[in-house]
Amino acid sequence: MPDWMPSWGTTALIAIATSLLTLIVSGRYVSPLLEVRNRRFQAKMQARERFQADMLTGRCHVVDCVSL
Repeated sequence: MPDWMPSWGTTALIAIATSLLTLIVSGRYVSPLLEVRNRRFQAKMQARERFQADMLTGRCHVVDCVSL
């Protein structure tokens, strides 16, 4: 094996460190952003369902529904 090539143990440690770093970054920064987006999406879908239900029952007037 050439001198510049690390041993397989070093390679495994680098891979483990990289995966742990990725998990930490993902957990701290990406997951909260996805949770916020999911809450906004759920709120939008609930408003849409309310609007559709109100339109079907006839409870929605044009002035009330314009804000949606």
